[in-house]
Amino acid sequence: MDDAGGEALIEAAVAALVGSGEPVGGAAWVREAEQSLLPPLLEDPRGFLEWARHHPRWSVTVAEALVEVCAKPREAALVALRAIAWELLDPEGEG
Repeated sequence: MDDAGGEALIEAAVAALVGSGEPVGGAAWVREAEQSLLPPLLEDPRGFLEWARHHPRWSVTVAEALVEVCAKPREAALVALRAIAWELLDPEGEG
């Protein structure tokens, strides 16, 4: 995955999550993200993980998100994508 593909995926994830109508970060938001909003966006989970792990902005976010996850690449990519989207949407964060 290249930078344009990774950034486009993150933008699509944020748009899907914002459009869900669920409060950002709430339990329902997390369930919705993992079950229906984000999976269709991840056509290449391994490619996304590799890109995000080496991205200057997202590498730390991904590393922190994956510390406690022992999952297949698809599930790990969902956790990483959700963490990045949360960082961008967190009203108390810098995103």
